[in-house]
Amino acid sequence: MYRLNKLVHVRAVRNILPILLLIAILTVPAGASEAKNWTVMVYMDADNNLEDFAIQNFLQMSSVGSDNNVSIVVQMDRIGYNTSYGDWTDAKRFYVEKNMTPTPENATMDLGEVNMGDPQTLADFVAWAVKNYPAEHYTLILWDHGGGWRNEVKEPIKGVCWDDTDNDHLTLPELEKALADAEAQTGVKLDVVGFDACLMGMIEVFHQIKDHASIAIASEEVERAPGWPYEAILSDLASNSAMTPEELAVDVVDEYYKYYNDWFSEFTMTAVNLTKVGNLTKSIDKFANDLTASIPGNESVIAGARLSSEEFCWGSDYFGSIDLYSFAELIHSNLNLDSAKAVMEAVNNAIVAEKHGSGHPNAT
Repeated sequence: MYRLNKLVHVRAVRNILPILLLIAILTVPAGASEAKNWTVMVYMDADNNLEDFAIQNFLQMSSVGSDNNVSIVVQMDRIGYNTSYGDWTDAKRFYVEKNMTPTPENATMDLGEVNMGDPQTLADFVAWAVKNYPAEHYTLILWDHGGGWRNEVKEPIKGVCWDDTDNDHLTLPELEKALADAEAQTGVKLDVVGFDACLMGMIEVFHQIKDHASIAIASEEVERAPGWPYEAILSDLASNSAMTPEELAVDVVDEYYKYYNDWFSEFTMTAVNLTKVGNLTKSIDKFANDLTASIPGNESVIAGARLSSEEFCWGSDYFGSIDLYSFAELIHSNLNLDSAKAVMEAVNNAIVAEKHGSGHPNAT
């Protein structure tokens, strides 16, 4: 009886193997393959009033498309202000191929409605992309509105990636949690984290994510709605997929500069080496203590340096967002604090690439 049962079991496995193989083949995501040079992950939160520009940016990406060396994967959440390309209003994942349009039938996965402001949603996307599209290097781009960091608790609240359907966004601690969770699941530390969002070029943002990526790219100033020039950036990467993370970061900054410099003066873009941020924050702590001790008798000098520093964002909502180097330089020239010069040196050591328009001449 034992031998008979065992024989039946073996035959049953043989009969079901083709079915299991077929299921496995059907569930492999489009474009999944052996490791490539780069996987570019775009967390495209268009569940808000930026939906039109999300579609434009998706089409820019698909004008280049994935190839044998580079995978471009997008998680896109829409809201319905724009009714083109199937008028869908939930979230889908795409393996972006050349000339692809963001229609439901082109999606690799249909997620239904998801909260893009939930850190688990971001962690799941990164883990899925790393697992299914392995590469030597990984870039994650957070695409949406951004608010950076500030200590006031008022609207608009600090953070990034606003999901209007769920009335939520990623706070900076949630962003750090998502990156940490994804790294724990995959064992992969991201090479580059890019913020195609406003006001994310702050030391507080970089400090929050420094343990989970090597380089961050962000703007101190608000970004214009068209965002990054994806066609130019991805074309450069496709033509030279052997780029190092530093080379890609420099390329993003350069292409951003070339795209905006002819028609918009108040732009900034910086790439930062996150391994240098710990030393920078220590230098800021020393500077802050020395500055506090210098206040008696120097109130007007310090206030004047603050008012003269390069400042960002329209209006006063983000009053307090100034260029760190600009402020430290003015303090050093007026009070000759060694710690101010140390901050300037630490900023220079952390910068991989930096460009700004004529409207922000002292941006770093």
